[in-house]
Amino acid sequence: AASDPSLPWTVRAEAAYLYRHLGRGPLDDPLAPLARHAVLLETLETYLDCCGDVARTAERLHLHRATVYYRLNRITETLGLDFTDGLVRSDLHIALKRRRRDALE
Repeated sequence: AASDPSLPWTVRAEAAYLYRHLGRGPLDDPLAPLARHAVLLETLETYLDCCGDVARTAERLHLHRATVYYRLNRITETLGLDFTDGLVRSDLHIALKRRRRDALE
């Protein structure tokens, strides 16, 4: 938290994934609770790729918007994170891209 004045004095570990990613230490996977839910991971990645636009996400995934909202609620409940927090969204987006990269290696 000391490296970024926009952060509160204390930051929960799962909210600091971005900064741990930029550092040298090992990373915990904030997406681990979703590891067996490929559909939810795909929905989350598409949602974040679409800058949080549910209509575009639904269009890309060929789903009804209500289905996207339902999945996002399941993701929020499973991860226990707040998607209205920009840092959380950044952390998850990086974790998703890192997961994709690691799968290719």
